[in-house]
Amino acid sequence: MDEDRLVVQINVPKSLCCCQKVMYQAICFFYCPTNHKDKVDSALLRPGRMNMHIHLSFLKAKAFRILASNYLDIEEHHRPLFEQIEKLLEKIEVTPAVVAEHLLRSEDPDVALGALIKFLQRN
Repeated sequence: MDEDRLVVQINVPKSLCCCQKVMYQAICFFYCPTNHKDKVDSALLRPGRMNMHIHLSFLKAKAFRILASNYLDIEEHHRPLFEQIEKLLEKIEVTPAVVAEHLLRSEDPDVALGALIKFLQRN
């Protein structure tokens, strides 16, 4: 083992024990994203352990416009690019996080939107 790295192995029983101790002292929130809920240990999914399951949908046109506005500070003057991206979003499934990652790659809206179009066309 490399001396500069500390490897910690945590299994489900250890993590549940730790969580129960913490939960007795204070309210605790855990964010556990997964694309494969069926592969999560059933001990974690029992009532009292995971009390809320939130399904996050794929990106649609309206949400894309909000993302573009927030990340690139742009509005309707990029309408042709928006329309092209919206048509691509109807055909493929992509998460808001993936699109946001592509929007952050350039501060120039034309460059960022052009790169996003290329990415969406490849997928």
